[in-house]
Amino acid sequence: MVKSGDLMHVSPRQTRFQAQQTVKIGKKFRTAFPSEFRERLGEKVIVTYWFEHSLFATSEKRWEDVLKKELENKSFLSSKVRDLRRFLLGGVSSVEFDPQGRFVIPEYLLKHAQIQVDEEETFVWQEEYVEIWNKKYH
Repeated sequence: MVKSGDLMHVSPRQTRFQAQQTVKIGKKFRTAFPSEFRERLGEKVIVTYWFEHSLFATSEKRWEDVLKKELENKSFLSSKVRDLRRFLLGGVSSVEFDPQGRFVIPEYLLKHAQIQVDEEETFVWQEEYVEIWNKKYH
């Protein structure tokens, strides 16, 4: 593994890394964030709405970079910019993991991703962020 900024990158020689992992969501909307992904993103992540009814999770540092790139210096007079701001910022939740790597996904995010208690969700590594999907749709 090579560290770059606050992200960990997988080297081609690391064959044990799995880019997709499936986890079941339990009662009280609690689930486990895959340990390999936690190692790369850190113990605190930002989770928000994402496209195609999925969720987006990334480190706090990377989240700041996304906001700068996608929203900074863009006119709020543009309806497309306002829509993107509402979409990305309207769902933000800061998440800290418990000692077992579990966290609670807020109910409004679960509704967006169409994930229900006792269903499986798929975590998909995307280098700088993780997508979280209802397994039925991914």
